Amino acid sequence: MNFGRSVILLTLLVSFLLPMNAAYCQNEQIQFPAVGDFPTPIRDRLGLRGLRTAGTPIDPALGDISAELMHRRPLIVWRTFAELPLPPVKTFLFLLFADLLICLAFRHSTQIASMRARSNFWKSLGVGVIVLILGTTFTKFCSETFILRPLASLLLGMLQFLCLAGLAVSSRALGSSLLSKLKVLKAETITERPVRSLVASVLVGTLIVSCLAILPGLSSSPVMDSLPVISSLPRLGARLLILFSMLGLGAIFSTRFGKKVD
Repeated sequence: MNFGRSVILLTLLVSFLLPMNAAYCQNEQIQFPAVGDFPTPIRDRLGLRGLRTAGTPIDPALGDISAELMHRRPLIVWRTFAELPLPPVKTFLFLLFADLLICLAFRHSTQIASMRARSNFWKSLGVGVIVLILGTTFTKFCSETFILRPLASLLLGMLQFLCLAGLAVSSRALGSSLLSKLKVLKAETITERPVRSLVASVLVGTLIVSCLAILPGLSSSPVMDSLPVISSLPRLGARLLILFSMLGLGAIFSTRFGKKVD
C-alpha cells in the first residue's frame, strides 16, 4: 500500500472511530480521590459536558484542582484543547516556521525519517504510538513522585519537541509525496538533498497539515446540530494532527534519529 492510500485510509479510520470516542467522553465518570468524590462528573463542572461547550471557561471554584487535573487526567486537558477552533493563518505560520527550522537544522535525519514514513507507513505509526504511550506514562509516573518532578518537566519538554519534530517529518513526507506524484519534483534520494526541494516539500506538506488541523467536527452547522448522533461528534483536525505527529515520531525512532538507512 503506497503512502497516499495509507493517509486516506488513516483519515477514514479516525472518522470511523470518532463516534466511539464521543460516547466515551459523554459517559465516562471521572473521579479524583485526592480532592474527594464529586456527586456529578467533573466534566459537567468544567464546562465539558457536551463537546459543543468545550471552550467554556473553567469555574474559578475549581482552580485549586487544575494542577491535579493536569497530572492525573491529561486526556481531559487534551480533549478540551482538541475541541477549540484553531486560527488558520497563525496555525499555518507557526507550523511552517517550526517545520522549516527542524528540517533545515536536521536535514539528513529528517530526510531519512520522511523516506521511512513513506515506505513503512503503518510500522512507523505503530512505533510512534508505542513511544508516545511509554513517554507519557513514564512522565506521569515521575510527576506523581515528588523527587522526580523536575525530571517529569524535562521529559515533557523533550516529548513535546519530539512530537513537533515528528510533525515536521510527516509534513515533509506529505509534501514530497504529493510533489513527486505531480511530477513537480523528483523523488528524494539520500545522495541528493537540495534546499529548494526541501523547502518546497515542507511548504506543501505544512499547508496540507494546517488544512487538516482546522477541520471542524460535523456539528458545525444547524442541520448537523439537529441530529443527536452527529451533534456529539468531536472535532477531527486535532486528532489527525497528533496522528501525523506520531507517524513522524515513529519514523524518527525507527531510523534511530536518522542514522539507520534501509
